Amino acid sequence: LSYFNGAGNPQSVHNLLKKSFALVLILSAALCTAAVVFRDTIPMIFGSSGETAVLVSSALLIAAFSFPMMGITRLASSFFYAVQKTRYSIFVIYADPLALTPLFLYVLPLFWGVTGIWLSIPAAQGILACAAGVLFISYFRGHGGAASLHQNNGGMTG
Repeated sequence: LSYFNGAGNPQSVHNLLKKSFALVLILSAALCTAAVVFRDTIPMIFGSSGETAVLVSSALLIAAFSFPMMGITRLASSFFYAVQKTRYSIFVIYADPLALTPLFLYVLPLFWGVTGIWLSIPAAQGILACAAGVLFISYFRGHGGAASLHQNNGGMTG
């Protein structure tokens, strides 16, 4: 992405982003499906006791749905860094560990107990994926859509 962006080739940037997005969704959906299908087997592979296996199984069922959203946010942070929108990238990287996950880890267990702990992962990733979507929209609107993705500003503007 950064190579095509630096070369002033916005169409290649856009094409690579579309391919990367498709790959992220396919792989993360496959991992999500595998985690759901094998949620009872995975704990046994690691030698979990019966009680622990039940807890891990239910946790995997909840956490697995965050996989596609995690893929989207990782792609977003890489994309924004590559096109020199470092503020966008930094937001996507640090909003989760510094704000969203701690907030949800504190709030959700108040309502759902231990299940709330596991719900904090997809909740934080869902909010972050939505924020990344807004940042993508903002970026493309500010750059004339796919026709004009190139910007060479040294990465200093947000």
